[in-house]
Amino acid sequence: MWHVAHKVMILLDSLRLGIILRKQLPQYVFVHGGQSTARRQRVSEKVSTGEVHRVLVADTGTQRFDLPEVDYVIDCRLASNLATPYAKGTPRSSEGRPCVKYLMLLCLASEQLFNDGVSKLQKMAAQGWQVNYMFSREIAGQLSFAQAPLLPELGTFPEG
Repeated sequence: MWHVAHKVMILLDSLRLGIILRKQLPQYVFVHGGQSTARRQRVSEKVSTGEVHRVLVADTGTQRFDLPEVDYVIDCRLASNLATPYAKGTPRSSEGRPCVKYLMLLCLASEQLFNDGVSKLQKMAAQGWQVNYMFSREIAGQLSFAQAPLLPELGTFPEG
């Protein structure tokens, strides 16, 4: 699915999930808050030089992990109060929007989880990220959650 040259960062909100995924995704380098700053910096440098293309980032807390020039950020975190990702040196469009593709999982299992996702979308939109949904406007219209009507103003739906 991902072209080898693409640099991908997957954000996780638990060390345990990172350990589990690391076993399932051996092509990913695992970075977490329990590692030294020097170790995390070495990984960042390897991503910069193209030696590393895939990184799992878990449980870094206040120790932010900035990756230069990532192509995709996949946010698997549940908490809406976590800092939104930003890769230093991220290319920006002429409108000032990040050119990185940010993929967030929007949970429909409960209203609270959905609302947390909408809060994250609001933060991303406020920072200039372009929000595009992978589901149709009709699906959004059928959602019973109170914040579902916010989806159209936060992003665009696929055509047809």
